[in-house]
Amino acid sequence: KIQVGPEGFVAGATRGRGVVCGAASGSLWVRNGPGWWVELRDPVGGRDSVIVGTVSGPDKWVVASLDVDPVGGLCPDGAPALLLTVRLAPTALAAVGPGSPLRVFEPMELRAYSSAGAQWVGLRSTTGGGAIQPLAGPFLGVGLQFSYYSVGGASTSLAMAVARADLGVTGLSEHAGGVGIARVAQSGTDSVRSTVLLRNTP
Repeated sequence: KIQVGPEGFVAGATRGRGVVCGAASGSLWVRNGPGWWVELRDPVGGRDSVIVGTVSGPDKWVVASLDVDPVGGLCPDGAPALLLTVRLAPTALAAVGPGSPLRVFEPMELRAYSSAGAQWVGLRSTTGGGAIQPLAGPFLGVGLQFSYYSVGGASTSLAMAVARADLGVTGLSEHAGGVGIARVAQSGTDSVRSTVLLRNTP
């Protein structure tokens, strides 16, 4: 989770995942063999970022931007690797290394917006550019509404404090009766409420 608001949020969508086999200043090597590296698409420098887990000291995740497209390389043990060019602070670099889990992610925005007299839910990449694209709809009134809560149950607008997200959706539906010219379209509404509990919260 990166940003939160009542009509949507910006969060990191995973594009690839793997395991670190080597780390140095400005570079991470990720194993690139069967069962080690899985991707939805090739990582893109300047568009994607990485989040890598520590293997020494307190357990935590470190986030860094991916500066350029990955290139092929070798792990210290000679196995195939992807070389990721990232900038990690010295303290973070000292805490990551072989065995660190790694995710490549793209910041994506999901939010409600109005178009053609109706409300829709759209999706866009915040780093890839372009206008928001429709994902679902149309919705009635304030058709999509998010509420966020901390571990203690208090309402919060701080992304890093969110432990629970409540989602409310109200949509338009059509119920048709009859056939031919006797067919009558009746507009109705349907709604759903859902709660999502987030992992790795403070």
